[in-house]
Amino acid sequence: MYLKTRAIITKIRDFSENDLLIDLFTLKSGKVTVIAKGAKNAKSKISGAANLFVYGEFDLYIGKKWNRINSLEIIESFYPLREDIEKLSYGSYFLELTNASIVKNKTEKQLFILLLKTLEALKTVEPLMLKIVFEFKLMESIGFIPRVFECSKCSMSLEKSIGFSVDYGGALCHRCNNPNAMNISPKILKILQYFATNDFYDIMEIDIHTTFLKKIDILLYKYLCYYLEKNDFKSLKFLNLFKEDLK
Repeated sequence: MYLKTRAIITKIRDFSENDLLIDLFTLKSGKVTVIAKGAKNAKSKISGAANLFVYGEFDLYIGKKWNRINSLEIIESFYPLREDIEKLSYGSYFLELTNASIVKNKTEKQLFILLLKTLEALKTVEPLMLKIVFEFKLMESIGFIPRVFECSKCSMSLEKSIGFSVDYGGALCHRCNNPNAMNISPKILKILQYFATNDFYDIMEIDIHTTFLKKIDILLYKYLCYYLEKNDFKSLKFLNLFKEDLK
């Protein structure tokens, strides 16, 4: 069986002396793992194209045991992301998070488009802002968007003191707030509500104070780790170490 599809390279590892094993996020079939035959050989037609972030048109052979790349045409290499250590770190996290969210043979068009927009924006925008927007919209696209317009426990309106509970899936009213929840300000709640009701580009136009960004970063990361059942993102650990070295 043959599959022609647009795809983004999300993970690469060694397979043999000359071959690579590559995870693709395909537009048509979700996650597909393929062998790139001869990709380590400089004379190979795909050696220069088998890189993280590469977005292109892929011709794939889908076999009973192994899949392989027959050919690919690069649409966007995102080469600048590989030249900057901070952008590389954030970009690698976006790929790793995407890989943890998608499954084989399931089309995820909304998430595919979101990842493309995010990688393009990473060339120029503030990366922490991009990180929280990507995390929120990723959870939205896979059906785990936080409840931020009413209490996630009792469904009553949100007023007075507000909490955010990972266990209950979003904001808590003052009646349901508890010591295990994270206290959030009305301002942060309004930001999250704006995230939920606006598209990627509109959100990226707003200016959010660093204090709010850091608080939202903490609560969204806890939220996605809980619902994805994963908290060992290697790229994020490297990113945090990189930030510490810059201090």
